[in-house]
Amino acid sequence: MLAGALTIAARDLRARLRDRSALVVAFVAPLGLATILSFALSGPAEFSTVLGLVDDDGGPAARAFADEVLGAPALEGTIELRRLDDEAALRAAIDAEEVRAGFVVPAQFSARVGRGEAAALTVLRSPAAELSGDLAEALAQAFVGRAVVLRRTLSVLEAAGAAADFDDVAGQVLARQPALRLGTVDVDTATLAAASYFGPSMAVFFVFFVVSLGPSSILRERRQATLARLHAAPIPTGAILAGKALGVFVLALASMGVMWAVTSLALGATWGDPVGVVVVSVAVVLAAAGITALIATLARTDDQVDGWTSIVVFTFALLGGNFAPAGGLPGPLQTLALATPNGWALRGYTDLAAGAGAGEVLVPVLAVLAFAAVTITLAGLRAQRLVAP
Repeated sequence: MLAGALTIAARDLRARLRDRSALVVAFVAPLGLATILSFALSGPAEFSTVLGLVDDDGGPAARAFADEVLGAPALEGTIELRRLDDEAALRAAIDAEEVRAGFVVPAQFSARVGRGEAAALTVLRSPAAELSGDLAEALAQAFVGRAVVLRRTLSVLEAAGAAADFDDVAGQVLARQPALRLGTVDVDTATLAAASYFGPSMAVFFVFFVVSLGPSSILRERRQATLARLHAAPIPTGAILAGKALGVFVLALASMGVMWAVTSLALGATWGDPVGVVVVSVAVVLAAAGITALIATLARTDDQVDGWTSIVVFTFALLGGNFAPAGGLPGPLQTLALATPNGWALRGYTDLAAGAGAGEVLVPVLAVLAFAAVTITLAGLRAQRLVAP
């Protein structure tokens, strides 16, 4: 039986290597699509916005906020500040999308800070510019936190009987202490991060089509009457199934291995711990084999196998995050991603790329293997129909 299975596997592999369409599905298409997505979705990680400011205070605290916080060198090129006369003008500018968010420094803000009273900045934001609004909120909260420090500083100086000039202390605490620190990241890392995601993502996506070549070939050989010749030879039915499965298993692993090597060398992708990558990849191939084999046992022709496989794979891909990271999807869709084998597989690959070891991706691997166990068992119960002459 083993010799027969190896013979059939070798025959199928030779046929696949001579079949240009199989080579495209296994190697050319996933590499091409991973490259396109990596560059198209990496983009320069630059951000700039226009923020408005209404200063109804005019005191030293308000000046420190405008000049030393919003005008800090760290925010140069990120924030363009526009001063407006009143809150109504600021709201109108936000509605007209002339500014993306804004601040209102209330009257007596500096005086309240000096007296140790609670003081706050009003932040106005546009629903259409969430990132700008978040930045404005962060700047305001950080500055108000500095105001708390200022109040405590003045209290300590007064308790010690030291004469304290408010403008001088405000300058020390509010102006010269940075309210927010921004770091910069080399934009090349965006491409690397994209390649580290879309390399495994496209490998998982196309491996379903690779392993479907085995079941569909059985139905095609049955239609072309070549399957009957195998039955006429002294080869057990189990050997036929095993040989077909082994052939596509080797081709699928080769496809994922080439994706791993090429995206790492050419695109700088990081797949992570090699042992973990191999374990997750084997689990993915088994799950894909089980799902496509089950589809084949339900189909009547090889064309139906191809069509049904495409529907299932694209559904899994959209839900599992093959074309967009599941973490950026709405909450319900993130939950649905865990109902797909590729969703779990991508979680494993992402953890590995982030530095996790092989033992730390046990849960995603077990989840993918659960899909494999269920579908392979169901397909095995119907396998006799698949290989029947």
